[in-house]
Amino acid sequence: MGRCVQMKAIRVDLIRWHLGFCSEEYLPTSRGFSSFYGFRCGSQDYFSHRNHGGGWYDFWRGDEPDWKAEGTYSAVRHACNFPKFLSSISSSPPSF
Repeated sequence: MGRCVQMKAIRVDLIRWHLGFCSEEYLPTSRGFSSFYGFRCGSQDYFSHRNHGGGWYDFWRGDEPDWKAEGTYSAVRHACNFPKFLSSISSSPPSF
């Protein structure tokens, strides 16, 4: 979906991903999304951001882990990130 919408010159941003992360080619920013902030797996603690199955850290800004989020509730991190997101799109094409 990201690539299809991007071909129409619409910015596509994403905060949740469940479509694969085993390879870089499956990551949101590799699949046509302009940005990504959040977790890639569907099973993590909302405060520690560690996966319940393996204990690995799962909270990302783009393709880099956002270590500053550790210990803060996910919804709070998204709320704090939202003004930054809004200012980044103010002069860009419409966002989807």
